[in-house]
Amino acid sequence: MMKQLIINADDLGLSDGVSCGILKAIRSGAATSASALVNLPTSDRGLRLIHEHTSALIGLQLNFILGAPVSNDPAIGSLLDENGGFLAANETNTHIDQHALLIEGDAQIQRFKEITGTVPQQLSMYGYASQPFAQVLYQLAQQNQIHASYFFMGTSQSPAEWHTTSLPAPDTIVPLFQHGIHRSEFTKDHLNLNDLPENIIELHLHPGYVDQFLLDHSQLTLARCRDLATLIDPHLQDWLHKHYQLVDYQILKTH
Repeated sequence: MMKQLIINADDLGLSDGVSCGILKAIRSGAATSASALVNLPTSDRGLRLIHEHTSALIGLQLNFILGAPVSNDPAIGSLLDENGGFLAANETNTHIDQHALLIEGDAQIQRFKEITGTVPQQLSMYGYASQPFAQVLYQLAQQNQIHASYFFMGTSQSPAEWHTTSLPAPDTIVPLFQHGIHRSEFTKDHLNLNDLPENIIELHLHPGYVDQFLLDHSQLTLARCRDLATLIDPHLQDWLHKHYQLVDYQILKTH
């Protein structure tokens, strides 16, 4: 049986350049879905860009390390710096207040619903994170009955009766983020996709264009251009269609 492949474009709304690159990856490339951040100045524009120009389903990336929070609950104060923005150190804090994360995570889900009029197709996490973040991610996904994945651990979780996904091993996929993915990573199966146990494979990439906000706030810059160039490569698209069925997260819902 031909494996089914979800190619998700992460970081929609991180910057205008990233959002425009994701639009290109979906309209002219192999990306089948996207995940958005909702707490940044360019978040609304990114979501509306994809909604107005594509029929792609959009998920939510919970973000606790960049920008300002959505919630104004005093209980999330431990996540914030003196200026009211997220502490960058949250990313590596293994003793972070999970109750605060749940409050802010739920607020971000509600913000997503307000902007789009629908629930996220799936949940994931922005940035490198630790085990407490994964626990919060999966708890919120379970509460909202949606799929979630944590590609830095290579794990995913679907509601009962839904199909499940496999993700590439972190030690395989994470090193590729720094230089971007090339066609040969697919055609020579450097990602070991054919060895994954589930029939549905979930792959998170980061297509985008570089702009000043990205240079100022992200370590992942030029590699996004490589991801985009690879996804819109017509030779790769032909190869993918011969070897996989390209799908989105809707395929996870059993009928």
